[in-house]
Amino acid sequence: MSLKKREDIDDEAWSGRRPIETTFEHIEEICSLINNDPHVTIDEMEVQTGFSHGTIHRIISDYVRLKNMTTRYVPKQLADSQRAERVRIRKKTLTEVELDAWRLYDAITCNESRFCHKKIGRKLSNVPWVSEENPLSTVVRQSRFARKILFSIFFKSSGPVLIHYVERG
Repeated sequence: MSLKKREDIDDEAWSGRRPIETTFEHIEEICSLINNDPHVTIDEMEVQTGFSHGTIHRIISDYVRLKNMTTRYVPKQLADSQRAERVRIRKKTLTEVELDAWRLYDAITCNESRFCHKKIGRKLSNVPWVSEENPLSTVVRQSRFARKILFSIFFKSSGPVLIHYVERG
């Protein structure tokens, strides 16, 4: 696009989707898609409705006031030893609850997290010296296939109760 002197202050026509007005019907259409399939993506809603990504996002966040929640990864294919260990832990917890050894403030929650094997250097060792001509180096993301360890960490109000390492299986 060249910079030319313009006499007209009106915007020039541009190709692409036209801006869509947010109406009650559009909000209802997005709500019905979400109610039919709570896992529908914005891209899928774009195809089904013809609305732009931004319009759909604005309707979901500003009008419907929803946010996308993700679930934690739980391994589907456990080895027999892993399954037995989980059952043992659950039975032990259930026994303690049935014996009234627990109170309301002793409620336990669990978080299963995967941790990657990666040596992280000190902050100063990660700061490179670069010349003005060279771009800054970028920190590369961890590979999807990098080795990871799965931990089940059980917490209560006083701190961690049990940290369980799930062996690779």
